[in-house]
Amino acid sequence: MKNHRSGFNWKGTTYVTMCIALLAITVSPVAAEMIPPGRVVPWEGNVGVPGGIPSRTTNCTTAACNALYGGTVTAASINNAISSAPVDSVVRLPVGTYDITGGIRMKNRVVLRGAGMNATTLNLNFSGDGITTPQSAYSSSGTLSSGHTKGSNSVVVSSVSGLSVNDSIILYENNDPDIVWSRTGGTNVIRQIVRITAISGNTVTFTPRLVFTYKASLNPGFRKVASMSSHIGLEDMTLNGQKGVLGNIVWYDSCYASWIKNVKTKYTNNAHIFLTRTLFNEIRECYITETTSQNDGFGVYANQLYDFSGANTGLLVENNIFAALWTSVILNNATGCVVAYNYAYNTHTNSASIQTPSYVTQHGPHGLMSLWEGNVGQGIQNDGYHGSGSHQTFFRNHFHGLNPSFTANRKMVDLCRFSYYHNVVGNVLGDPSWTARSYEMTGTPSVTATIYRLGYPHMGNNGFVDGQPPQGTGDSDGSGGLDPKVRATLFRHMNYDYYNSATKYCTEAGEPGCQGGDGSRTLPDSLYLSAKPSWWGSRAWPPIGPDLSPKAGRIPAQDRFEGVAGLKPPTGVKVVPQ
Repeated sequence: MKNHRSGFNWKGTTYVTMCIALLAITVSPVAAEMIPPGRVVPWEGNVGVPGGIPSRTTNCTTAACNALYGGTVTAASINNAISSAPVDSVVRLPVGTYDITGGIRMKNRVVLRGAGMNATTLNLNFSGDGITTPQSAYSSSGTLSSGHTKGSNSVVVSSVSGLSVNDSIILYENNDPDIVWSRTGGTNVIRQIVRITAISGNTVTFTPRLVFTYKASLNPGFRKVASMSSHIGLEDMTLNGQKGVLGNIVWYDSCYASWIKNVKTKYTNNAHIFLTRTLFNEIRECYITETTSQNDGFGVYANQLYDFSGANTGLLVENNIFAALWTSVILNNATGCVVAYNYAYNTHTNSASIQTPSYVTQHGPHGLMSLWEGNVGQGIQNDGYHGSGSHQTFFRNHFHGLNPSFTANRKMVDLCRFSYYHNVVGNVLGDPSWTARSYEMTGTPSVTATIYRLGYPHMGNNGFVDGQPPQGTGDSDGSGGLDPKVRATLFRHMNYDYYNSATKYCTEAGEPGCQGGDGSRTLPDSLYLSAKPSWWGSRAWPPIGPDLSPKAGRIPAQDRFEGVAGLKPPTGVKVVPQ
């Protein structure tokens, strides 16, 4: 079986030609015709740790590491062990439950590994952030002179002073008024982080390739991340945050090719996993559960912090469980990422009945060119709250609107103001156990139960003001009007929904249109995997889609969830015999 993160040959004369060829390799020839090429990028081989998460086998045997066995496991002893660990070694934590009263700081090219989820448990009983990586600032900066087009892997810069191979730089431009709105007033909000692979004169070559074109008229430039850690690993343990006190349980900042695997996190009123300035990071096979605040409380939060710390590129969030959170995954200011085959359960707010979407593509400006594939949860949203987002692809997901207690505010696909050029393809939307009030919301209903909600100015209510621009007065209170460009730029094709009990096609009357696609009706299995992955087991592949029977099958994360602490799936979710 082909490695699902194998690389690509980008040779060709134009990006359109390259993109069509690459998509043909990645998925099937029909995909390039169905989804307009300008709306997607080749995700395979360009997300997650390059080559896959390494299996580190060299244990740290320094005196500080050995002291963790037979001694007291504290924040100080863990930090001493990590500080002493050689490059590419593993600091191992023994079986047991340990009260930790201070932050743990990770180290470049060192893995912190427990004895297993629920076998090694750290109770993080303090305020502040739990486990963090070394943070960085910025040093060199300059402008981009040429080469800054989608698909390029090199640019000509004003100066290479201070730049070296393996440095990471953030590429940016001034806000493009055609697609960008920032409620917070942030500038340069479209950013991609890349790693330098070669320097020749003033030409800088890097990976990954640009996922969009920077306009010369918008003064494109770069900033160097002064210090970028790499190959930091967190594995095989449970992390319990103190209720109402702990900040982020894990915060990865300024990290390349780093990962979190087989980790259970529980309780926080902020983010379980917080990401800033990351490239090719990976979060997989984790169990992320419970927030102590139902106004906030996020599973994976790739954030922009309203400054240049916000650049997350090539992130892979795959095969995880999310339960009892305010939102499972939020990608702020993320480019070219993949969120795939995750299972979300019981997503809700502090209201007695209100659901929230399990997945949020954007809470602040401005991410683009990310893929959401094979996920199961209540719904997906670009919330339009702090700003815009564009070019997101939702493929073969099951957004069902089911929750064990919360039944109001069911919205399967909720694209609020400034959500442009999105692709919704091959999904299963809704569930036969409840009835949507509409296929596509109109007006200002007080109760929401719809398949699509498009262009509304506020994520929290259905109000809008006729004649006002989408941003209204610039705040978040719903004082704006509807944003018709959301629907006008939407590519919606081959989705099965339980309002129509049918599959709808982009060629049908009343749909937004095929946006340059040819209306093909053969779905590829995946948009980033060339074959069924080895971790999938004997389950049916692909699991979800209007072309399958059943239309919504099981994913591995769902199977694992049903065996955790006696929790059960939502009533009405179809269970396929194995």
